[in-house]
Amino acid sequence: MVVIEVAGEKYSVDKKLMHNWNKIKDGKLAQLDEDRVYIVDGREGCQPKGSKVMMCGKNKWKNIEDVKIKDYVFSPQHNGDYICSKVLRTNTFFSKKTFDVFEVSGRKRKLYSCSANHEIPVRGDGFFGEYTAEKLFKIGDEFITPMFLHREKRVILKEAPGKKVYGFTLDSKSQWYVTDNFMITKNSGKSVWALQQAGAIDPTLFEDALKTGKIPRICFTGEETLHAIRNTKSTKSHTKVIIFDEAFRGLASTSVLSKINRQIVQVLMEMRQNNLVLFIILPSFTMLDKYAAMNRGNALFHIHKPKQKRNKKTYHRKFYVYNYEKKGILCQMDKKKAWTYPIRSHIHGNFYNKYPGGKEFEKIYRREKHKAFREVGRKLQGETEESKQTLQRNMLLYYLKENYKAKWTEIAVFLKHEETKLDKATMSRVYKQTKKWLRAKKMDK
Repeated sequence: MVVIEVAGEKYSVDKKLMHNWNKIKDGKLAQLDEDRVYIVDGREGCQPKGSKVMMCGKNKWKNIEDVKIKDYVFSPQHNGDYICSKVLRTNTFFSKKTFDVFEVSGRKRKLYSCSANHEIPVRGDGFFGEYTAEKLFKIGDEFITPMFLHREKRVILKEAPGKKVYGFTLDSKSQWYVTDNFMITKNSGKSVWALQQAGAIDPTLFEDALKTGKIPRICFTGEETLHAIRNTKSTKSHTKVIIFDEAFRGLASTSVLSKINRQIVQVLMEMRQNNLVLFIILPSFTMLDKYAAMNRGNALFHIHKPKQKRNKKTYHRKFYVYNYEKKGILCQMDKKKAWTYPIRSHIHGNFYNKYPGGKEFEKIYRREKHKAFREVGRKLQGETEESKQTLQRNMLLYYLKENYKAKWTEIAVFLKHEETKLDKATMSRVYKQTKKWLRAKKMDK
């Protein structure tokens, strides 16, 4: 391990990784006229068998082990709204350490259980931050966490034996869901490791944050990443880093045709001329668009939390490195295997949960992350209205075809005359999809 100091905070970086970062830092990447794209993924936090999850539709509650891909889960948002969010992936593993969440007052009952790396929303300074169960247990104090319908509960954590746990990833901005006793909870993230490596390459990322209180090159949405890449360029004396946190929300395979996803893929094609280093953080790299995952990613870093060793107060985590060739092989494997990679990694090491820039930077990071998600929440209303209008258009086309035997050519000519383009191929496709959707909806009833 190599000890480095970034923005007044000392932390350790793996010796092999530091050797690699030395080859591209201090403007060397611009001298080579190249760029780097690194993918960082890791397993989500989970809950044990029998934990309840609030679903959308007639079956309001489901055991977490019964939640399937394409199910819809009731997901609270940072701005106070509630949406029905689609399950993108499921996973399961044995957690060697779990925690029970108990209420402090009243009957002091157990509210729910979770794995050590499971993130729990905690209220502080007027907003909700998110901390792993293990970190909250080490703090050892009571804390306030949200409940369904804008309520709150003061709780405390107690350690429990290891269990097999289950989890899932949602197509949701907040990743929150409602579990036992109407408690709101969330899965964990993997940002600390990427922040540490970014500090080793580009210390100004954190020095500027402490001076200005802003983190323009640490992005939480596709639009922010797009703006940062287009307005940042490395020089022959300084290599610059951009971090795309929570990237699966902008680059997930299920949204590959979205406007912002196409923009980001286009920027990845063009970013080499800016000689940047881009870290993409997400639950599983197979959720990326194929171009980003297979062609543009230089390496994959898989983050794992091992069991804490006895007589050691500091809880460390492990990372595994998959080079370009091994990453390509993993990309071509069955996506169901994405949570446990069958290919052995010969390059691995430890790191510790310590933010470059110290607690001051961590406070800025969490505040800006919350602000970004809150801004996204404000945009949800407009997106919902746009989706509503699209559904109305689809239903109108279906009604015209079914009841009046309308011809797509005539409608296309009329719309073109009104300076609104909608070709007959699109109308035919929309009609067939709407017909199929209505049939499936009828069968569900």
